[in-house]
Amino acid sequence: MNESGDIVFQGDLSAPPNFQQVQGVYLYSGGKTVAVARPGDTMPGGREFVSAAVFPNALHINNAGEVVFGASIGVSETGMFVASHGALWSVAQTGTVIPGVGTVSQVITGGFFVPGTVANTEIVNNDRGQVLFAATLTDGRGVLLVATPHQ
Repeated sequence: MNESGDIVFQGDLSAPPNFQQVQGVYLYSGGKTVAVARPGDTMPGGREFVSAAVFPNALHINNAGEVVFGASIGVSETGMFVASHGALWSVAQTGTVIPGVGTVSQVITGGFFVPGTVANTEIVNNDRGQVLFAATLTDGRGVLLVATPHQ
Protein backbone atom coordinates (compact mmCIF):
# COMPACT_ATOMS: atom_id res chain seq x y z
CA MET A 1 0.00 0.00 0.00
CA ASN A 2 1.25 3.49 -0.73
CA GLU A 3 0.52 6.82 0.99
CA SER A 4 -2.51 7.42 -1.27
CA GLY A 5 -4.14 4.16 -0.19
CA ASP A 6 -3.48 2.37 -3.49
CA ILE A 7 -2.97 -1.36 -2.98
CA VAL A 8 -1.21 -3.78 -5.30
CA PHE A 9 -1.88 -7.47 -4.77
CA GLN A 10 -1.76 -10.89 -6.36
CA GLY A 11 -4.91 -12.81 -7.16
CA ASP A 12 -4.78 -16.59 -7.28
CA LEU A 13 -6.32 -17.81 -10.54
CA SER A 14 -5.38 -21.48 -10.10
CA ALA A 15 -8.07 -24.04 -10.82
CA PRO A 16 -9.24 -25.88 -7.67
CA PRO A 17 -7.96 -27.87 -5.89
CA ASN A 18 -4.60 -26.32 -6.84
CA PHE A 19 -3.44 -23.02 -5.40
CA GLN A 20 -0.69 -20.46 -6.00
CA GLN A 21 0.23 -21.86 -9.40
CA VAL A 22 -1.25 -19.07 -11.52
CA GLN A 23 -1.23 -15.53 -10.12
CA GLY A 24 -2.44 -12.28 -11.65
CA VAL A 25 -1.37 -8.79 -10.54
CA TYR A 26 -4.09 -6.31 -9.56
CA LEU A 27 -4.28 -2.72 -8.40
CA TYR A 28 -6.93 -1.21 -6.15
CA SER A 29 -6.98 2.58 -6.65
CA GLY A 30 -9.69 5.22 -6.49
CA GLY A 31 -12.30 2.71 -5.36
CA LYS A 32 -11.73 0.39 -8.35
CA THR A 33 -9.77 -2.81 -8.87
CA VAL A 34 -8.04 -3.22 -12.23
CA ALA A 35 -5.89 -5.99 -13.67
CA VAL A 36 -2.27 -5.01 -14.17
CA ALA A 37 -1.20 -8.35 -15.72
CA ARG A 38 -3.08 -11.61 -16.21
CA PRO A 39 -2.16 -14.97 -17.70
CA GLY A 40 -2.17 -14.76 -21.49
CA ASP A 41 -1.36 -11.03 -21.63
CA THR A 42 1.43 -10.08 -24.02
CA MET A 43 4.21 -8.41 -22.10
CA PRO A 44 6.78 -5.88 -23.36
CA GLY A 45 9.31 -7.89 -25.33
CA GLY A 46 6.58 -10.07 -26.84
CA ARG A 47 6.51 -12.93 -24.33
CA GLU A 48 3.28 -14.14 -22.75
CA PHE A 49 2.55 -13.49 -19.08
CA VAL A 50 2.25 -16.89 -17.39
CA SER A 51 2.01 -15.96 -13.70
CA ALA A 52 3.14 -13.40 -11.19
CA ALA A 53 5.88 -14.65 -8.93
CA VAL A 54 4.21 -16.53 -6.09
CA PHE A 55 6.29 -14.92 -3.37
CA PRO A 56 4.24 -12.32 -1.48
CA ASN A 57 7.10 -9.82 -1.60
CA ALA A 58 7.53 -10.00 -5.38
CA LEU A 59 5.54 -6.84 -6.04
CA HIS A 60 5.54 -3.29 -4.73
CA ILE A 61 3.86 0.08 -5.31
CA ASN A 62 5.52 3.44 -4.75
CA ASN A 63 3.85 6.73 -3.84
CA ALA A 64 3.71 7.75 -7.51
CA GLY A 65 1.42 4.75 -8.14
CA GLU A 66 4.04 2.80 -10.11
CA VAL A 67 3.67 -0.96 -9.63
CA VAL A 68 6.74 -3.19 -9.99
CA PHE A 69 6.36 -6.97 -10.15
CA GLY A 70 8.19 -10.14 -11.07
CA ALA A 71 6.65 -12.69 -13.41
CA SER A 72 7.08 -15.93 -15.26
CA ILE A 73 6.94 -15.24 -18.97
CA GLY A 74 7.18 -17.54 -21.93
CA VAL A 75 8.24 -21.14 -21.40
CA SER A 76 10.87 -20.89 -18.64
CA GLU A 77 11.74 -17.24 -18.55
CA THR A 78 11.30 -14.49 -15.99
CA GLY A 79 10.96 -10.74 -16.06
CA MET A 80 10.62 -7.63 -13.95
CA PHE A 81 8.01 -5.10 -15.09
CA VAL A 82 6.65 -1.69 -14.14
CA ALA A 83 3.04 -0.61 -14.65
CA SER A 84 2.20 3.05 -14.33
CA HIS A 85 -1.05 4.84 -15.19
CA GLY A 86 -2.02 2.37 -17.92
CA ALA A 87 1.49 1.91 -19.39
CA LEU A 88 3.59 -1.23 -18.95
CA TRP A 89 7.31 -1.60 -19.57
CA SER A 90 10.13 -4.05 -18.91
CA VAL A 91 12.88 -3.43 -16.38
CA ALA A 92 14.75 -6.63 -17.27
CA GLN A 93 13.89 -10.11 -18.47
CA THR A 94 15.54 -13.28 -19.69
CA GLY A 95 17.88 -12.22 -22.50
CA THR A 96 18.28 -8.57 -21.44
CA VAL A 97 21.85 -7.41 -22.05
CA ILE A 98 23.19 -5.13 -19.32
CA PRO A 99 26.22 -3.29 -20.76
CA GLY A 100 29.37 -3.92 -18.77
CA VAL A 101 27.62 -6.54 -16.61
CA GLY A 102 26.28 -9.41 -18.75
CA THR A 103 23.14 -11.04 -20.09
CA VAL A 104 20.22 -11.90 -17.79
CA SER A 105 19.42 -15.60 -17.59
CA GLN A 106 16.72 -15.28 -14.93
CA VAL A 107 15.34 -12.39 -12.89
CA ILE A 108 15.08 -13.43 -9.26
CA THR A 109 11.51 -12.69 -8.28
CA GLY A 110 11.57 -13.17 -4.52
CA GLY A 111 12.50 -16.11 -2.41
CA PHE A 112 14.95 -16.87 0.30
CA PHE A 113 18.62 -16.01 0.75
CA VAL A 114 20.91 -18.97 0.17
CA PRO A 115 24.53 -18.46 1.31
CA GLY A 116 26.88 -18.18 -1.66
CA THR A 117 24.22 -16.81 -4.00
CA VAL A 118 22.59 -13.47 -4.64
CA ALA A 119 18.91 -13.65 -3.84
CA ASN A 120 16.59 -10.73 -3.51
CA THR A 121 13.95 -11.35 -0.90
CA GLU A 122 12.01 -8.27 -1.89
CA ILE A 123 11.27 -6.32 -5.04
CA VAL A 124 11.16 -2.59 -4.31
CA ASN A 125 10.67 0.61 -6.27
CA ASN A 126 11.24 4.01 -4.72
CA ASP A 127 9.45 7.28 -5.40
CA ARG A 128 12.09 8.22 -8.00
CA GLY A 129 11.10 5.15 -10.03
CA GLN A 130 14.25 3.17 -9.31
CA VAL A 131 13.83 -0.60 -8.98
CA LEU A 132 16.00 -2.87 -6.82
CA PHE A 133 16.16 -6.48 -7.96
CA ALA A 134 18.50 -9.44 -8.39
CA ALA A 135 19.29 -11.56 -11.43
CA THR A 136 21.32 -14.56 -12.46
CA LEU A 137 23.46 -13.97 -15.54
CA THR A 138 24.11 -16.46 -18.33
CA ASP A 139 27.65 -17.00 -16.97
CA GLY A 140 26.15 -18.13 -13.62
CA ARG A 141 26.97 -15.02 -11.61
CA GLY A 142 24.34 -13.48 -9.37
CA VAL A 143 24.00 -9.70 -9.36
CA LEU A 144 22.02 -7.15 -7.38
CA LEU A 145 20.88 -4.32 -9.64
CA VAL A 146 19.27 -0.91 -9.43
CA ALA A 147 17.45 0.15 -12.57
CA THR A 148 15.85 3.45 -13.48
CA PRO A 149 13.37 2.27 -16.10
CA HIS A 150 11.48 4.58 -18.34
CA GLN A 151 8.94 4.18 -21.11
